[in-house]
Amino acid sequence: DDHAGHDDHDDHDDHAGHDHGAHGHGSNSAGWAWAGAFRISPGTHVWTAEKVAGSYVHGEKSIKLFYGYSNLTDGEAAIAELEPSAQAAFSDCGKTMKVSGNTEGLLLGYDQHGAGMPAAAKPPALYNLEFDTSSWFSVWKFKSQIAKESTIVIFADHPAIELEGEAGHYFRDAAGTNIEPIHEVPDGGDVEKA
Repeated sequence: DDHAGHDDHDDHDDHAGHDHGAHGHGSNSAGWAWAGAFRISPGTHVWTAEKVAGSYVHGEKSIKLFYGYSNLTDGEAAIAELEPSAQAAFSDCGKTMKVSGNTEGLLLGYDQHGAGMPAAAKPPALYNLEFDTSSWFSVWKFKSQIAKESTIVIFADHPAIELEGEAGHYFRDAAGTNIEPIHEVPDGGDVEKA
């Protein structure tokens, strides 16, 4: 079962030349504080979080995350395309899927039309990634639902840079290569549409 570890929930290495933008935290009226667009290939990818000064992300127990795919190669436009879905997901906590860190559970994202989403999480859906508080490091695997290189857009309630520590970048491919954003919206808010 690709969804092991999933429960329905009701209620860095050198980054020279790469600007992560402001490192504020918290959310806005849209519910998310950061968005990043990345170009990825088919396969499994990993999202990580590391304790810094003894705790994860300001002492939080989890990070909320929504992601989807876009056929657009322009990162800013891809974020704008998926922002309404992200806002809807962050507004509907009743469809949040809880996924514990350091489990074998896979996160299966979907495109803007809802393709590839597990039946338990029809869009809009939000992942609540729970940090493994017994460990200094938490890892989640993403199995991309794409046939060719595509843009993945990730929205989170904290800037992703806050997940990084000595172990390095928060998003990598299966070989461990960093996947850097092609565009970020560091502080959330409305995304200008061209």
